[in-house]
Amino acid sequence: MYAKPIISKNRKQITLVILFIVAILFNAIVIDRYVLPSQRISDKIVKEIRVTQTRSTKFGRSTTLRGYKYYTEKGFKFLTDKEYISDLTITVEKTLIFKNIVSVSTEGGDKKELLTGLGGINAYFYLILALSSTISICYLKFKSELSDNEFFNIILFNGFIIFVLTVIWTLV
Repeated sequence: MYAKPIISKNRKQITLVILFIVAILFNAIVIDRYVLPSQRISDKIVKEIRVTQTRSTKFGRSTTLRGYKYYTEKGFKFLTDKEYISDLTITVEKTLIFKNIVSVSTEGGDKKELLTGLGGINAYFYLILALSSTISICYLKFKSELSDNEFFNIILFNGFIIFVLTVIWTLV
């Protein structure tokens, strides 16, 4: 039988500090979005940009509509998924702490699907990272002997979720 290599206390402490920072940040984002009440603000659209995606192949070029990017009078900006907002007066719903836009609705009460913010697949990855970093902290803190495999699984899983979130942030 092979002896289980034990992780040094220095590596464990550094990892705990990094995971504490990640856990505090992403738990605060999840609490801000799903627990605390949101704020509704009436606003007006001042500028809109049509967002297109152009693909070039050896057979030619094609342009597809990705959505519309809007700028408001009070400084908000958001991206909708192929839905044009014809009303100039809108209601923006935002979170209290981080001021993320949760939803946008027109005067007629139509809620528009947003590509920016904490909706869709972003919400799942925020929640996964908040839970996994908290569980990882508990595991690192209360397990006295930790093998290399367990330690690297914690680092790699949390690092992978952070990488996926970074890719999503840069695409939108």
